[in-house]
Amino acid sequence: MASNEGDQSEVQKKDVTNAELQAAVDKLLVEVTTTFSSVSSDITAQLNAMTERLDRLEASVLAEKPKGDPPSQP
Repeated sequence: MASNEGDQSEVQKKDVTNAELQAAVDKLLVEVTTTFSSVSSDITAQLNAMTERLDRLEASVLAEKPKGDPPSQP
């Protein structure tokens, strides 16, 4: 019967270890998701800012260009 108690003890230890591992993985997943969301928002904001700057630059170039000039070829 001592062997049976030892087996139960091992199973309980494995259950605790598995639960701790699962909790650590869940916590890491939440942290990674939060970080990714934050970085994604920052990148989107930077892209929007660059788009606005390019739009203003394009508008200023078009405003300074004489109306009679033919369109330039790239």
